[in-house]
Amino acid sequence: RASMGDTDGWRRAALDYRSKFEEDFVFSVPGAREGASPLRIAQAPSATAAEKRVGCRRPAAPADRRGAGESRARGAQRASPSSEDGSDDAKDPIPATGFTVWDAGVLLGAYVSQPEVWRRLTMPERARDLANVPTIPDQRDDDATATKKLSPLLEKKKASFDDSLTVLELGAGTGVAGLALAATGLPTAVALTDLPGVCDFLRHNASRNKETQSFSAARTTKESSSRKSIKKTAKDNTPIHPENAGGISLPAIPTDVALAVAPLRWGVKQDVAKLHPSFRNPKVLLGADLAYTEDVSVVRRLAATVSSCVPFGGVAVFASCRDHRPESVDLLEKLLVSNGEFEARRVRGDELAEGFGRIERREEDEEKDGRFESFRVVEFRRVAGDGMSDVEAEAIRARDAHGDAQ
Repeated sequence: RASMGDTDGWRRAALDYRSKFEEDFVFSVPGAREGASPLRIAQAPSATAAEKRVGCRRPAAPADRRGAGESRARGAQRASPSSEDGSDDAKDPIPATGFTVWDAGVLLGAYVSQPEVWRRLTMPERARDLANVPTIPDQRDDDATATKKLSPLLEKKKASFDDSLTVLELGAGTGVAGLALAATGLPTAVALTDLPGVCDFLRHNASRNKETQSFSAARTTKESSSRKSIKKTAKDNTPIHPENAGGISLPAIPTDVALAVAPLRWGVKQDVAKLHPSFRNPKVLLGADLAYTEDVSVVRRLAATVSSCVPFGGVAVFASCRDHRPESVDLLEKLLVSNGEFEARRVRGDELAEGFGRIERREEDEEKDGRFESFRVVEFRRVAGDGMSDVEAEAIRARDAHGDAQ
């Protein structure tokens, strides 16, 4: 199996084919609970292989290609079901890049999992002085199917669910970045999003890392007394209260961190409108290697979706490998800051997690600020405008429903 957590071995390029595409990726997350199981992330070389491996439903080819947001920004061309190429990838209506762990996802997950980074992202000094920061409203009865099923947990305020500490990952693929952050227990809920055809694979990875592992009685007694037990089903993420397991379980992800999976195509406002309000306006938005394409229109749709999702005072954190499409990475950053909605801060190499890309800072590198490194991590703080409001989301859903009715 592919295992990462050491200084020399975290790069994906160092792994063989089986480690990249067939075996589980095992991730010992920095900042995870002491004694917790490492994350186990399933991988596959194609959607066909993913279906065989974890029972994903095979997505149907879209009848209308006008939905521009359906193309994932991984740079791989969308294959036609009628392609003459006999490979699995040629038959897949989604890029195969969504089923393997990418370096940037590991880098991002390790970075945001540092407690000091999480505190700064969610409780920045400047945010204390921001006025009229919108609060997240209660769940509406007509919210969309994929995320409505999380509402029973969200409505139980007494269950210590602080809905201001939610995380949304765009283009999550295997879910490695969002699941790594969830493993720390710092956020209260994490939503993983991607194309509809990737969602079953995401659910598999989310569910398996909430499953229990047996440990010694001494350890599990302490664990069970410190956390409330909330378990989610693999299929629909509906929270249920399982039978008392006697304090013998310690999953990779704490049981009181809620997980959800939802389809979200970039540039499709209907998909954003269908998200639960807590995820439509998350505290932190994550994205790893999303500008992995030369198609400018895809990058523009991605920027539009970020603008729709990040609320005033919220922050988006992106990790990118600049060895592939540096011009697309630069374009995304330019689009986000061009109209004054976001302020960008490049993360220095010495701020990255130890063993995951951290480099000591030298005086002669002060002016570079990490911008010429192979990997770049940038935080975008929302300082003007706002994400999609409940009123706008309701109007979009109503128009969508009216259109379906006709």
